[in-house]
Amino acid sequence: MQRYTINQIRSELERNQGEPYTDEQFKLLLAGFTAYALRQRLYSAVGVFKARKRGWMSAQMAHFFKLYAAQ
Repeated sequence: MQRYTINQIRSELERNQGEPYTDEQFKLLLAGFTAYALRQRLYSAVGVFKARKRGWMSAQMAHFFKLYAAQ
């Protein structure tokens, strides 16, 4: 299974945006993604929490997170 670390994802998002996220901004972005994933029935809150806790996301979850962050 292909996976991406949270730090890799954060670096890519910062590069695309052109400016770095503060830790607080990134935590809020992850919290917003959790709510979005629940509304869209993509993942459970526990699934996103576990991904954050272990420090990596599956390629599919990372893809959806990047799409969410780009919106």
